[in-house]
Amino acid sequence: MPATCENHFSDRLLLRQWKDSDRQIFHAINNDADVMRYFPRTFTYEESDAFINKSISNIAKFGWGSWAVELIDSGEFIGFVGFSEPADWHPCAGNLEIGWRLGRKYWGHGYATEAAICAMQVGFNTLGFEDVVSFTSACNLPSINVMKKLGMKEDNVGFIHPRIDLASHLAKHVVFRISKSEWQTKFG
Repeated sequence: MPATCENHFSDRLLLRQWKDSDRQIFHAINNDADVMRYFPRTFTYEESDAFINKSISNIAKFGWGSWAVELIDSGEFIGFVGFSEPADWHPCAGNLEIGWRLGRKYWGHGYATEAAICAMQVGFNTLGFEDVVSFTSACNLPSINVMKKLGMKEDNVGFIHPRIDLASHLAKHVVFRISKSEWQTKFG
């Protein structure tokens, strides 16, 4: 098992491997219309479960993936943060992407940024990632704000998502990127 399968901590958060007890809560997060407003639709239980299973596998195999995020003080599971590789058909294929999704009641506390900083520290300082991207619908200002707080810069590539209807306000996507040297200059 890679050494990076261990838990990772920030001041308030624990990034950890998934537990079976997370599944029902994660399904509720993925089925919340407010949480999923920047996605074409909510996730089914099977899709949420498949996401968890893939995350468990990636973390065990590579030492990175989408970690479950837990509040240290209460032990509450609040969502995920972590890395994935976009599919071959995706315009960002060949890059490592960082993403996050938290339950609605945990918004506005800085948890997404804090968890993403913790994950990026692991990615750049422990795993040796050279650069990381993040992408979202151009209208997803909350996630774009997190990307900016991480020191990521819009790379002016952008794309129209190939699996979202062209008429949808979600079709136009932006891409943000940060290199290891840019990360280390900002966060050490």
